[in-house]
Amino acid sequence: MSAPGLWGAEFLVNAVTENAQMNPVITGLADGRFAIAYTDFSESSREGFTDHSDSAIRVQVFNSNGSACSAAIQVNTVTNFYQQSPQIAPLADGGFVVTYSDLSVGWDSGGDDIWAEAVRMQRFTGDGCKLGAETLVNSTVVGDQDFPSIARLETGQFLVAWDNGYDDIDVNIAGQIFNPDGSRAGGELMLNAGTAGIQCDSDIAALPGGGFVATWVDTTGVDGEGGTIMARMFGPDGTPLGPEWQINTTAVSDQFQPSITALAGGGFFIAWADNSRGAETRGDDTSSYAVRGQVLDANGAWVGGEILVNHVTTYGQYQPNVLALSDGRFIVAFCDTSSGTETGGDDLQYGAIRARIFNADGSPCGEEFLVNTTTTGHQNEPQMAQLPDGRVVFTWTDYSYGAETGGDDSDNGAIRSRILDIRESAVSWTGRSAAEQFTGTIWNDRLNGGAGRDTLMGRQGADLLCGNAGDDLVLGGNGADRLYGHRGRDRLEGGNGPDVIHGGKGWDKLFGQKGHDKLFGNMGNDQLFGNRGNDMLFGHKGCDRLNGGRGRDVLNGGQGDDVFVFNSRFDSGPSAAARDRITDFGRGNNRIDLSAIDADPTAPGNDAFTFLGQAGFNGQPGGLRYLHTDGKTIVQVDLDGDRAADMAIELTGTHTLTAEDFIL
Repeated sequence: MSAPGLWGAEFLVNAVTENAQMNPVITGLADGRFAIAYTDFSESSREGFTDHSDSAIRVQVFNSNGSACSAAIQVNTVTNFYQQSPQIAPLADGGFVVTYSDLSVGWDSGGDDIWAEAVRMQRFTGDGCKLGAETLVNSTVVGDQDFPSIARLETGQFLVAWDNGYDDIDVNIAGQIFNPDGSRAGGELMLNAGTAGIQCDSDIAALPGGGFVATWVDTTGVDGEGGTIMARMFGPDGTPLGPEWQINTTAVSDQFQPSITALAGGGFFIAWADNSRGAETRGDDTSSYAVRGQVLDANGAWVGGEILVNHVTTYGQYQPNVLALSDGRFIVAFCDTSSGTETGGDDLQYGAIRARIFNADGSPCGEEFLVNTTTTGHQNEPQMAQLPDGRVVFTWTDYSYGAETGGDDSDNGAIRSRILDIRESAVSWTGRSAAEQFTGTIWNDRLNGGAGRDTLMGRQGADLLCGNAGDDLVLGGNGADRLYGHRGRDRLEGGNGPDVIHGGKGWDKLFGQKGHDKLFGNMGNDQLFGNRGNDMLFGHKGCDRLNGGRGRDVLNGGQGDDVFVFNSRFDSGPSAAARDRITDFGRGNNRIDLSAIDADPTAPGNDAFTFLGQAGFNGQPGGLRYLHTDGKTIVQVDLDGDRAADMAIELTGTHTLTAEDFIL
């Protein structure tokens, strides 16, 4: 396959830009939005921030198009010293939970954990409002508890795992299952079976049926060398389903930084950084670090052999992050320090974010591709999440100091993000009762919004978009689209192409945008805007406002007291070939609104027109008259006083007009 398509531009995540922001993590939300948490070293005193010491954890919620829909929210309530290493996961109710390491030694939490490090968490609604109080995750308070990982389970519960160690000699992987309301489900777990030495750097993934699988690094030389990638599977209550086992087959030197994801078709995939320099793999990557991985089936058995993820092998590739895709494939993102040596110099600096897509069996779907567009300086710490519509959001730490982005964050360390579309065919989607955001593909999609207040974006292709119940925003994008608001007060925008737009019930706003569009208000007091193109506007029932905009438009108000709006002299030309046509004027108490047009552009202010009836123009700017010809009524205006029409509007049939028929 070709490289995924860019959806929008790379954007700055962190709203606070003083000092450094780093360690981003991301999760997609059920309503189509996403949340990004990160460590903030700004020591900010902004309104709403109570953590002015060392570092804090912030989170921001974004719409599906990458626009921010929340400010930077302080996650941690405990504020002394450092809070760092955040992780994030979605909740079953549509919200999310953030967990992190806390170095406050219990100073402002009643001494609940007085050792150097503890693990805490905070739940949020999908809008970023806190749910309940900050919670101490670890029950064991002797020794350091740090570097958490987190996953939501199929039961609706979630699991937090972390490094649990008295010192740097004896460290284990602990875990705790929580109910959706944040209460503990059972006691603290020990995930590793071999307890000698150091087990650390865990990652976890949910499995079908409510269980989970954990992976971590064992530094005791299980594979005869340094770090070893281990894994173990568990049932829904945390009961082990068997012993732990070694994942990596390449054992020379160290393997570290494991990342795991459960695949949509069953089984799971683990990637890690490898320092073997190709010693056991026929020299496939001999320079510094490489990223390797292994596909495993639902029982934990190897599917094929260990794979080399990175195609570019110059210098080091490390910090893998893996993500299962809804279509059964998976994607691996990593930091690449090749400086563009093998990729045409696409990123000449030390450190770039690259990614590669694989089939479920581990075979690649093409070459790796560059994610970041800002290439100055170093980019690292990639993280990913897939949105419900199938697009993938990347986030990473950027050390460009704003050199290519107008100095938007000129300090050391910023969080950037980019949305990529990895879908390869059209989608058909139906929403739920909640408010949701969904974006289509470049093909011909069918999107149904359900009962919530939805945002549907067709993008390219000839799409069918239905808002259904709720006050929806429906955007056609490029292509010849069909848009239906149905119930609710909807806003429907056709975009480029010849679109057909139906408002349905409710007081709707319809925008044709570019192209020769057809707009139907249907029921309710609607507002119809043709904008550019030769459009056809039909109000139908209700007291509607019809504005054809540029082009030669046909306007039909239908039943009700309608207003035909002209905001510019260029909305309707003076000749028969250029003027708009109103086909049902006089059906009800209709009026023509010319109030936005300055009747005398040579004088200050916005002057009103002077109604002249059927008399000729009088040589004064701002004259408005009408005449009958060939069974039609022609309304004309003279803006410059030269006794020639500068604008005309055609009314089907002959009408006797008065000044009351106009808003002058």
